[in-house]
Amino acid sequence: MRPFALFGLSCVLVVGCSSGSSDPEEGSVLSDCVDGEDNDSDGLIDCDDDGCAGTSECEGDTEDSGSGDSGDTTDTDDTGEEIPVVVEWLAVGAGGDHSCGLDLSGSVVCWGSNDSEQAKPPAGKFTALSVGGDHNCAIDEANQVKCWGFNYYGQATPPSGSFSVVDAGWRHTCGLDRTGNAECWGWNDYSQADPPPNASFQSISAGDDHSCGITVAGKVKCWGRNDYGQTTVPSGDFVSVSAGTFKSCAVSTTGAVECWGTDFSDEEPPSMSFKSVSVGDDHTCGVTTSGSVECWGWDELGQASPPSDSFTAVSAGEWHSCGITVDGPLSCWGYNANGEASPPGE
Repeated sequence: MRPFALFGLSCVLVVGCSSGSSDPEEGSVLSDCVDGEDNDSDGLIDCDDDGCAGTSECEGDTEDSGSGDSGDTTDTDDTGEEIPVVVEWLAVGAGGDHSCGLDLSGSVVCWGSNDSEQAKPPAGKFTALSVGGDHNCAIDEANQVKCWGFNYYGQATPPSGSFSVVDAGWRHTCGLDRTGNAECWGWNDYSQADPPPNASFQSISAGDDHSCGITVAGKVKCWGRNDYGQTTVPSGDFVSVSAGTFKSCAVSTTGAVECWGTDFSDEEPPSMSFKSVSVGDDHTCGVTTSGSVECWGWDELGQASPPSDSFTAVSAGEWHSCGITVDGPLSCWGYNANGEASPPGE
């Protein structure tokens, strides 16, 4: 639902693409991008290789998707010139009335409401983070999913196994194993935790009562509740998708954002080129290719009024939003009654 900012894929950039060489192309399977090996013998490893750039495994790579990792210290401006990027955070997520971030050391830090212990992350080092409504999940260094917070529906009780992607929704969670197979757990009254069989995904997003994913062929698939058309997907090729409450949005291979369903504001996404998109409860935000954050939808609490900074990632929550600035610090805006929009260091 609130896609983290590693938050935040394109043969477009992922599984199933063949280089035609004797060595497998880096990224031909998702696990290639995190195994520390030079799988195609071109001198580039994991997210530094073009075959992995933009995949769900490398959404946190600063040079390609803007969220940053410890190996990247530059970004590129509109003229193609390299500019320094101070990477302090790998990921950020805005939830219901709390937020969490994954710092450069691999530690998770949370702030805001803690009534379900959603702001009390476990100890340890993590490589990925996703913030849901009142629970959160992260992938540790052993590729195991750890979740914490509200767990009435089992949304914070992950299955065993090795995962490459995890996304916490409102009352359910979905993840991808190392081969791209989807698995979901938690609330399932609308079959939102029943991903389509025999499908291989490059990314996945858990919303309120529905879920969506991008297949390795670049197509969007959604499942679950559909009373507002939130799972009736458009045709075309896409690189990322975000499932919200009654609405879903995706970034096409051209950089355009397409949305379906409703947030009851009837506001269309701006006609700009985007790197990523994040659907919240009643508003949506995205990072443009120029680095600005654009938000649309309801804005009665300032949740759709981002600062004018340059960003590498953004996450739209219930009534607030958070992003990672190019300079490194976090920035949040919108409702802040519980401190959810007051990140550390602000």
